[in-house]
Amino acid sequence: MRRSAVANRAFAVLSACAAAVRRLISVRTPANDVTYRAMFEESGVGNARVGLANDRTLAANPALCRLLGYEHDELLERTIVGLAHPDDRAALAALFRQLASGSIPRFACEGRFTRGDGSTVWASVQAAALHDEPGFAVVTMEDVTERRRAETALRTSEERYRLVSRVIADAVYEWNLDTNAVQWSDGLRTLFDYHQEDVDEDASWWSDRIHPDERTQVLTDIHAAIDGDAPGWAAEYRFRRRDGGFANVVDRAFIERDATGKARRLIGAMLDVTEQRTLEAERELLLAREKAARQEAEAANRAKDQFLAMLSHELRAPLSPILGWSGILLEDKLDEPERREALEAIHRNAQQQHQLVGDLLDVSSIVSGKIRLDPVPTDLRTVIERALDAVRFSADAKQVQLESVLEPDVGLVVCDADRMQQVVWNLLSNAVKFTPAGGVVGVHLRGVGNDAVIEVRDDGRGIDPDMLSRVFERFWQAESTAARQQGGLGLGLTIVRHLVELHGGDVEVHSEGRDRGTVFRVRLPRLAAEASGPLKRAGSCG
Repeated sequence: MRRSAVANRAFAVLSACAAAVRRLISVRTPANDVTYRAMFEESGVGNARVGLANDRTLAANPALCRLLGYEHDELLERTIVGLAHPDDRAALAALFRQLASGSIPRFACEGRFTRGDGSTVWASVQAAALHDEPGFAVVTMEDVTERRRAETALRTSEERYRLVSRVIADAVYEWNLDTNAVQWSDGLRTLFDYHQEDVDEDASWWSDRIHPDERTQVLTDIHAAIDGDAPGWAAEYRFRRRDGGFANVVDRAFIERDATGKARRLIGAMLDVTEQRTLEAERELLLAREKAARQEAEAANRAKDQFLAMLSHELRAPLSPILGWSGILLEDKLDEPERREALEAIHRNAQQQHQLVGDLLDVSSIVSGKIRLDPVPTDLRTVIERALDAVRFSADAKQVQLESVLEPDVGLVVCDADRMQQVVWNLLSNAVKFTPAGGVVGVHLRGVGNDAVIEVRDDGRGIDPDMLSRVFERFWQAESTAARQQGGLGLGLTIVRHLVELHGGDVEVHSEGRDRGTVFRVRLPRLAAEASGPLKRAGSCG
């Protein structure tokens, strides 16, 4: 037989009834006998008078007969102990023996009893020895079956909750808002490595481990839900693990409220979504990269298409005057001045087409890594002067003034002189092309630290600042309206950059904007003063 907390509370009430009965019995008067019988018979609680020598039922009231399912005479033929469930009978018999021996004056317990129809009923039992009638006791019994079922259901529900909390991966918690205490499931250890000794039951232990950047917002939101009438609350934030790192968690809770709507407790769960969020971020990054690569490929394809269209035009442009003038010459109807004019036109356009083909071949060699250099110690002043001579005719034709400042103490640079002359010529011809009549193109050679610096400056069209980073790209000038108006493939600056880099140098461009001119600056490493003599021929570079 087990004595529950509820039984203890009921014991006080029933004991008072039993005490009243005992007091009436102790003073045996006719009036008291009538009162006793009335209380005994009319009580809603089952009452019995038993003999302790054989536990025989000597008297029973109607409430007890209804409780146990027997008629009055049938019940008098049985004992209280004999009606107890077999599993509870021994414990109840032991209590009655102690009561009979006088070792205890009373007892209270709960147990199962077998009713007359064979069903089982849970009852609280209280018995007290009668001091004025040794060997006799008064017993009270009350049906507690429904309460026991409710308690059993509650224990089953709580056990199921504990089992579910242990099985699922989430950190399940119950937050008592009256005491501010939080109970956690084993998920707190599984997910975040917190052991029982690491955890304080106070809710501040949880809030202190929310990432500082998110703590204020999380606490504001959860208290707004608690103080309002929301049925629940949810949030995503970072929670500090035992090792100090932070996990991304999704936290959802149900808010339990009383009849007045006041929040009493939260039952929720924290799920670690760190891996999921990491995979999502990586996926977004891959998608962004794929999108950028696709856009870049599409842009490159558009640029190539435009370049091929422009290439076709540029290659045909010099062929038209060559074919026209050569046809006229074949007719042999020109005088000497006209004949010379025709030959000059043919020569000029042939040179232009030669330059176009040369640029294409150079770019092809650079891309394939097959361009070859023949580096030797070189005086850059000679290289620059030759480039100036090569571009002077076109400058004079456009009425563009050429200026040069070549400092004598720059020293030698190890380079392929022909290729470096090509670099300077490309920069000068590009400057002349985009400088209007009356403008000035200047070239300056000077030493800066360990470098020789070639600076080509013009006061022409200039470049938009947001386009400066693209001027050395292949095909870019094919999209430039200004470049198309001036003709050419727009590969000159691409060739310049690659040739300079193959020589261990770098090239940069500066412009303050449209119609503000442009400055190209080439830096090449100078040869140490003690080094001299030609170098061996270099292999393939790229």
